[in-house]
Amino acid sequence: MEIRRMSGDRGEAAVWAGRLFDVSGGWEVMLWDVPRAERREALPRALAGAELYLATSGGVTVACAWVRPALPGSRTGIAHFCSLGGPEALAAGRAFLVEPALTAQYAALLGIIPAPYRHARRFVRELGFTERLIPGLCCLPERERPVPGALVTRNL
Repeated sequence: MEIRRMSGDRGEAAVWAGRLFDVSGGWEVMLWDVPRAERREALPRALAGAELYLATSGGVTVACAWVRPALPGSRTGIAHFCSLGGPEALAAGRAFLVEPALTAQYAALLGIIPAPYRHARRFVRELGFTERLIPGLCCLPERERPVPGALVTRNL
């Protein structure tokens, strides 16, 4: 598994992530707090100020993650992850978590996953994240009311 890092401010970052979303069906679940019709347009703004990490296996991009500081100067990063699934997803997640550029900048990662996204919650638990369900944490545009969300955290 090879990890490549690039600035989320570069236009090509949104191109790479968008291609992965196209192939993986990620547009359905990524940027979950943005209405579906607006997600493609919102991706460059979501990546702005973040570092994008692309995981490739056999020359094929199998996953991406992006991280930004939770607060200016913070060693806690807010992380997002998307993959094609399968065993490569877990390998990519593990490679991402030990990437020297990531571990040099952050001591811990956190994320928010809507509780109905059980597959994503199970995946991050396999990567060593802990979760705490919080009622009403997530506002999914397609829902009439907020849903519970999982606050997931992991020390690096």
